[in-house]
Amino acid sequence: MGGRLIFRMVVCLVSLLVSIWLLLPTLLGKEVQDTLQAAADREKLEDPPPLAEPFPWWVDWLPNKKVNLGLDLQGGIDLTLDVDVDEAVRSTVQRDVGPLRQLAERDGVKLADVKRNKKEPGLLVAPEAGVTLDQVSTVLRGRFPGYLYDHTESIDGKDYFVFRMSDERQAEIAKNAVTQALETIRNRIDETGVKEPSITQKGNRGIDVQLPGATNVQQAQEAVGTTARLEFMLVDEEADFTRIRSGIGEAEKAMPPDQFIDDVALDEWLHTNGYLAQDRRLLWEYEKTDAGMKRKAKELCQRGGEWCGAYPLKDEVMLTGDDINDARTEFNSQENDFYVQMMFKPRGQAIFAQVTGDNIGKRFAIVLDGQVRSAPNIRDRIDGAASITMGTSNLDEQNKEASMLALVLRSGSLPAPVQVGEVREVGPSLGDRAIKEGIYASILGSILVFLFAGVYYRVSGALADLTLMLNGRSEEHTSELQSHSDLVCRLLLEKK
Repeated sequence: MGGRLIFRMVVCLVSLLVSIWLLLPTLLGKEVQDTLQAAADREKLEDPPPLAEPFPWWVDWLPNKKVNLGLDLQGGIDLTLDVDVDEAVRSTVQRDVGPLRQLAERDGVKLADVKRNKKEPGLLVAPEAGVTLDQVSTVLRGRFPGYLYDHTESIDGKDYFVFRMSDERQAEIAKNAVTQALETIRNRIDETGVKEPSITQKGNRGIDVQLPGATNVQQAQEAVGTTARLEFMLVDEEADFTRIRSGIGEAEKAMPPDQFIDDVALDEWLHTNGYLAQDRRLLWEYEKTDAGMKRKAKELCQRGGEWCGAYPLKDEVMLTGDDINDARTEFNSQENDFYVQMMFKPRGQAIFAQVTGDNIGKRFAIVLDGQVRSAPNIRDRIDGAASITMGTSNLDEQNKEASMLALVLRSGSLPAPVQVGEVREVGPSLGDRAIKEGIYASILGSILVFLFAGVYYRVSGALADLTLMLNGRSEEHTSELQSHSDLVCRLLLEKK
């Protein structure tokens, strides 16, 4: 009996010491935790820089993990997000426009025009002379089965076949958009290092994000809400600069201001009025202002025979963000600015090398969320990497933007824009109050249980209270406590 008791005491003592050792980083405070984390980060570096002064002696034997408190205990940020599933459907339709035109031509079906229907999710298809509805429907059924023929409509003197996207297909796109957005946001938050985040779907299109310990609301919103849709497209070097510039001037006179500043609406107006070819897109460079992002130039410009301000692009996406394998922030000491270096996956690397090799002397536009970030000249064949420069002179701002862009590119683009609906900042005082109230509730509950047992069961209740107190104070009287417990059980049974 004595040997077993000693063994149990040794096990309890060892367990207690190990628990204290694991809890030390949490109990010793933030300064110790930061030192342990710095040492752990240094160990991950292949060639760490020399230390100004060595780490304290205790760094080598203390664990670098602390207890991660939830949002209710340490405070943080609680975001409610809304996924724009309608935009996901519209974007899907818009992406089908170019491939439909190309695939139909490959199948020998000539189309005069293909564009997105603004009234409802669907396509407007204008056939060339001699092309029948059956031929167009056959192409769509084989390559784009989610579209159903609805009716024929005359627009600006041209007959269009109106194909509506089925309700089932729209519901599928909406569901996939929310699921993909949730997973992408989870990957982004994991990249930031936030511990124990809670990311759950809320309703049909909402996402609830809880970030324990986070304090920077703007950074959190940018991390989870940036769409980061990356596309690589060739600039049309032979586009008629004078005609497109004239068309933009006419569009500004004819369009409402809120539509003129919408790149998609402006594109459609230029297509409809013959200023821009149907297989071309006009995308603009943007700059950050106090009022938000705006076009760099109100009109088109040319410097040295090259486009600036806006670019007519061939409506064919050569590469997307899905072809990116990794992205990281780098510093160019010669130009004194930050940039994002992107490495392609094997498939993307092969395509990028071929496209740059076939288009030496031309410009390759890097488009992020519908905005031209840069359009460098292709001087030689490029194998495997590309870069995006930051467009601000402030180095701190450049570094922040580059780091955020690299993060969202690594984690992938969102399938649709995400709007931040409600932002709640939870202070740690709420957690402190919850802990204190929990302690008070435990003490009060124990007192009430003891009083109830003593008043209702009298002698047997008092013995039960005594047993509990002795059990909580010492392990030395195990045999005596066992006998007391047996006595209490017998008395309670007799009482009943």
